[in-house]
Amino acid sequence: MNQGDMASGCMPINVAGIWTGTSTEMQSHLNLEITPNPTEGTSYAVFSSSKEASATLEVYDMTGRRVAMLFNGMMDADAEYRTEFDGSGLPNGIYLYRY
Repeated sequence: MNQGDMASGCMPINVAGIWTGTSTEMQSHLNLEITPNPTEGTSYAVFSSSKEASATLEVYDMTGRRVAMLFNGMMDADAEYRTEFDGSGLPNGIYLYRY
């Protein structure tokens, strides 16, 4: 499996070909990397988009409850964004990033 598995941690995901319109000229590329993964506390998210876009980056627990909003705003094209997530106050478990 290209994206790794939840037991050993997930590999960085490069999501290509996201449609923002009906034309192939509107394609953009999203990149998201979380390190370290797995973690025992603080992790860092580095993310970017090839197009200017409105974006959110959130963290959810396995019940679907949002536990953190890390980014909510406009992203510049080809700019790299970095944010920190401190999950040390959360119970042990699996948490999902939603970009």
